[in-house]
Amino acid sequence: MLKMSQLPVNVHVLVDLEWSAQAGGHVKCWERFAKAAIGNEDVNLTVHFSGKTEQRKQLTSNVAYEIHKPVFSTRRIPFLGHVPDHTDMASFHPGLAQHLIKADVIHTTDAFFAFAKTAERIAAQHNIPLVHSVHTDSVAYSELFTRSMLEQKFGFLKPVLIDALQIPQQVAADMRAKLEKHQRLCVKVLTSREEDRRVAAQNVMADRLVHLRLGIDREVFKASIGAREKLNQRFSIPADVLALIFVGRLDEGKNIYVLIDALEKVIREGLPVFLIAAGVGPAASVIEKRLNHHAACVGFLQPGALAEIYASADFMALPSHVETWSMVAAEALACGLPVIAAAQSGVGRFIGDKHAGELVMENSSDAWADALKRAYLLRNDRTLRDSALQLAAEKFPSWKQALVEDLVPVWQGARR
Repeated sequence: MLKMSQLPVNVHVLVDLEWSAQAGGHVKCWERFAKAAIGNEDVNLTVHFSGKTEQRKQLTSNVAYEIHKPVFSTRRIPFLGHVPDHTDMASFHPGLAQHLIKADVIHTTDAFFAFAKTAERIAAQHNIPLVHSVHTDSVAYSELFTRSMLEQKFGFLKPVLIDALQIPQQVAADMRAKLEKHQRLCVKVLTSREEDRRVAAQNVMADRLVHLRLGIDREVFKASIGAREKLNQRFSIPADVLALIFVGRLDEGKNIYVLIDALEKVIREGLPVFLIAAGVGPAASVIEKRLNHHAACVGFLQPGALAEIYASADFMALPSHVETWSMVAAEALACGLPVIAAAQSGVGRFIGDKHAGELVMENSSDAWADALKRAYLLRNDRTLRDSALQLAAEKFPSWKQALVEDLVPVWQGARR
């Protein structure tokens, strides 16, 4: 008879976001980890997503997706307005619970919503170890989103709701308390960004903290597919123009409006610049109106199409300061594309160390405008592209390597 340590560890990963072709980086991350797990004899992996209908998608004998219809989706809350990623606000999900009782290890990727709450209850009832990984600075994002929503929907009550009652800060404090409680229940907590590791270190002992890397698909993301003339023709970009790409949700959460303000400023000053905005969200109309022929909103792009732009443009712009890793920045670097990034972003420390782009230390349109001016002067600097490639090669593994080296040992140890 095989010993427990010789059997594949049965892991259920919970991603309380909608699974769709146009899902964001959090969902895509776990799709790629799932693909990397195919054929791995050490793990049986089930990734749970939210979705409009119940379904099971069996990728291979050892990897599957389970899609669960939400008990109470944020889609049912009309006053929220634009929500970048819908989630389940219920306190318990019975359908999910039936799957989790079969797990050797339950891996949560948030600490706040229906999937995480269900995991806490099932783990306690059935003595199943919990593992948690941090993918978004949800505390900071909740404060930012709450403030934005209140200003848009109830702007006339701003002196009361925001200034006096400080509702955004209260929401953030509640999220912080939930994160602390959840992490204390976990046998391991995985983080990618130093700030998230410091937060987790207040909740768990140092020996329960693990560094998590995300991967790169180097068959798709590579510098050799670059073609600047083709890019210029496609978007009608004149010669000697600084070509930028932004990838992600076009909303407040990604700090896109600071970038728009900065671009508008440098365009008024005569800087030749063009923005390719790949994503969907309410800022698309703002970009088209304010930047006019200096920008193109191209919507959601498949990885291959993104890779071609990465390998052909001058810089990626990453203004978000709540990114824990930034999968799109890593993929851009693998194509030799330097990155202009907020210093607080998870990829910022790498860019600064390797001189593979520009770090913006201050979250202001003036600081970003100055960075864009420096980028224009450096747009033909081959050393930046070489540094980007070197950084991607040194710091970012393949998805399979990240799975085997960072995740599987944690899951096996949690089972033991």
